[in-house]
Amino acid sequence: MLKNPLVALLSTLVIGIGLLVWSLAVGQQPLLGLDLQGGVEVVLEPVDTPENLALATEDNLNTAVEILRKRVDAIGVAEPDITTQTGGDNNFIIVQLPGIEN
Repeated sequence: MLKNPLVALLSTLVIGIGLLVWSLAVGQQPLLGLDLQGGVEVVLEPVDTPENLALATEDNLNTAVEILRKRVDAIGVAEPDITTQTGGDNNFIIVQLPGIEN
């Protein structure tokens, strides 16, 4: 165990600041999320038609999410968030694309 916890705290602080300065000097910018950078959030709700009463199944939602993810990855969006939200009669696909403008 350390004899002086102040030395450990100061050395951790110096190392942390050094890593921050190094990452900024290299030119790496932190990736900002939808809340800080702005972007687009789309909520998709599947609708059953009279011909297909059970169209909005969990398997179909997962297939739609996979297709959306492939399309979003193809345009090169950093940190996309594509999720499903299910509960009761409500099924949604939520697509969040930071840095994309409508």
